[in-house]
Amino acid sequence: MATGPDALRPLRSPPPNSDAAEHATRHPGALDSQRSVRLSKYLAKHLRHAPERIGITLDAQGWAPVDALMTAAAQHGFRFSRAELARC
Repeated sequence: MATGPDALRPLRSPPPNSDAAEHATRHPGALDSQRSVRLSKYLAKHLRHAPERIGITLDAQGWAPVDALMTAAAQHGFRFSRAELARC
């Protein structure tokens, strides 16, 4: 399995010739913004509501190690970088 920046990708790219693809072409930051929203929602779902769903356990204060979170998310098909996490 590839690691590092080359392994990062949105789960789904807009189909060619779609309005979303055209918008992304005219507004290059649009996909980054969409990705940030998806990451934020993913984190909220799994850290606030269902950490056990991806196999992480929160400590008594509600924290989880970042490496454990990133590994668990990757094993469930949602890879992200520390840089993406910092922007979230």
